[in-house]
Amino acid sequence: MEESGHYYTVYYTSLAAGFDEKLAYRHAVLAQMPDEVAWFDAAHIHILYCKTPASRALSSTQSSASGGGQSIWERSRNFVSDQIDRVTKPVREGLNDRETNLGGASQSIPNDWRHSVEYNLHALAPNNASNLVRSSDFQRKKTTEQLDAEHPASLKFGMLLHRLGDSYSHSRIENSKEMYTVSTRDTRWDCVPVKGLKDDNLGHGTHLTFPDNPLLRQGIFFLYLFNLYEVMQRKVRQYPNLRRNPATTLSFEALKARYQKMFNDTLFSPSSYFKDPSLKEQLMEAIRRDCQSTLGVQMESYRPERFQTQTLQQFLDQHRELNDLNIGEQKLKSTLESMRPELTHADQMTEFFQSMTPDQLKAWQQAEAAKAGINLNNINMNNLWPGR
Repeated sequence: MEESGHYYTVYYTSLAAGFDEKLAYRHAVLAQMPDEVAWFDAAHIHILYCKTPASRALSSTQSSASGGGQSIWERSRNFVSDQIDRVTKPVREGLNDRETNLGGASQSIPNDWRHSVEYNLHALAPNNASNLVRSSDFQRKKTTEQLDAEHPASLKFGMLLHRLGDSYSHSRIENSKEMYTVSTRDTRWDCVPVKGLKDDNLGHGTHLTFPDNPLLRQGIFFLYLFNLYEVMQRKVRQYPNLRRNPATTLSFEALKARYQKMFNDTLFSPSSYFKDPSLKEQLMEAIRRDCQSTLGVQMESYRPERFQTQTLQQFLDQHRELNDLNIGEQKLKSTLESMRPELTHADQMTEFFQSMTPDQLKAWQQAEAAKAGINLNNINMNNLWPGR
């Protein structure tokens, strides 16, 4: 999601629910941080990971040189991967595939870190995950549950606000019930867009940045706004000592109406977005003005919007107001790991049943019933559920 959604909408919604101005600003800064710090930015680290030299082509490439007992398909994939490396070598050698990590050292992007950032933080599901994990409803539900369990002034709460936004904006344009996906495999092949063959490994890269733009996906944006407002309102009720005093607040209906007006004033047609790149800045300015006139609060301007991705230390130097959180490498790593949605037993059972065809499910039911000495063919379901 763009800055208008992560930074300004989190900021405005936190204030509209009644939070203190300083805490609302913290919410906005932490929600935007994952797109500002290079080591957290999904697109940035994915691109850098895919630039890594040929040693990360296919993990089986070395064995293929001697045959290695591979199938024709595996050898064909290796051949294509080698050709990709050969063709892109001049470009890759002119680019740095390293980045400054959270500890301040320069290193290549580890595959496990890439996947943790893309899924745990940006809600880009693994392309080999179950239908349940790939569903947007599941990702939104799990993120909301984690937000409800966190203190609203914590680092994790702020980072989860980013994930909540992405659980909406990173749902597929053509089917918002499903999330965009990325590969978890440590192979260059899975970084390559091959039309009709590999379209599920690049997040929303095949649709560029369009899924992130609130102006182009207003229906999805208002679903996000409702979820965000409900979370904030529950937290204000839970922690009344963190309220603004005195506080002008807005109902969700009023907040939505303010955004509908801003959208209508900013965007006359979807095509105008492509013709006028300043619309992004116009929307952010509209949110600032509306917050001032409606709530009487002057927002802190979004300072990092003038910069490209930066190191963690550069970001923290710009935001001294976060000093009390003692943000460091280990704390960020443990927070990120804890953000991974956990599957409950009920979730696992849902996955199990969703993986079956109707015939497989029927066979499983009969087998389980047989273990209990029950013949399903002799059971009249209307006797169990009268009137069904």
